[in-house]
Amino acid sequence: MFVLAVTGGVASGKSLFSDLFVDLAGLGSASAVERFDCDRCVHALLKDSEVLLELKELFGLGVFDSDGNLDRGVMRERVFACDDDRRRLEALLHPRVLSAAEQMKREVAARDEPPAYLLFEVPLLYEVDFSLQRDTDVVVATSLESQRQRLRERRALADDVIELILKAQLSMEEKISRAQQVIWNDAGVEELTEQAYLLKAWIDKKGR
Repeated sequence: MFVLAVTGGVASGKSLFSDLFVDLAGLGSASAVERFDCDRCVHALLKDSEVLLELKELFGLGVFDSDGNLDRGVMRERVFACDDDRRRLEALLHPRVLSAAEQMKREVAARDEPPAYLLFEVPLLYEVDFSLQRDTDVVVATSLESQRQRLRERRALADDVIELILKAQLSMEEKISRAQQVIWNDAGVEELTEQAYLLKAWIDKKGR
């Protein structure tokens, strides 16, 4: 079983690349690949009653709407505007995400027939201490201008919010310097698909 972590900057195309790789790796056998998405894990945690209670204690009722639901937009702006708040949120969520990822890896590895590939999509792989053991790191990279454009057009974020988000992450250059494999995503889906195919071929050549 080959374990890979896919990361990159915000709006660099991590999820799309992961989708493409999983589709290619699963051709002919749906059990050939498993995937763990840290963002989805976080979304689930933000609905957990214990986590919500801790959020109220950490940040107060100002990050909740009038119905008592977490206002994710308010929370996002707050944590990206204040490093201390962001670190407090990460300290609350990250250990839980890492624990869930490690549990999933153990369960998958214990199967009678483990999958050939296990992919972890980890947006903050280098920003936080994501200590999960893996075989390689893959950074999906793109230009700053592409990131800004995608965040404006696809997420309808204001420019000041975009800059706060970009500032909170390591630079693309730093992420690239730490990765074993780099995928460049400034073109289109066809080129990204070709790179997913080449990554799979590289893994298969290593013999998993």
